[in-house]
Amino acid sequence: MREVRNLIAVEPPAIEAHRLRAEIEGALVRHAAHAAKHVEISVADGKVILTGQVPSWAERNAVVGAVRGTPGVRRIDNQLRIQT
Repeated sequence: MREVRNLIAVEPPAIEAHRLRAEIEGALVRHAAHAAKHVEISVADGKVILTGQVPSWAERNAVVGAVRGTPGVRRIDNQLRIQT
């Protein structure tokens, strides 16, 4: 019996931080405009850090979904808080 193991990892191409940030901001305006006003975005090497407050879990999920769908995002550090 023979075995083949596929250890190939495919990562999105690296994008300059300022271009990636602009793409994310555009996605937030399209998908989560209300929550985007209170979200701070930091980008480094494809890692996106989200901080700030959003009004609800739905808005939080909308923000994270918009960021996740942006080409070039490799990881998300979600530090968003829900307003109480």
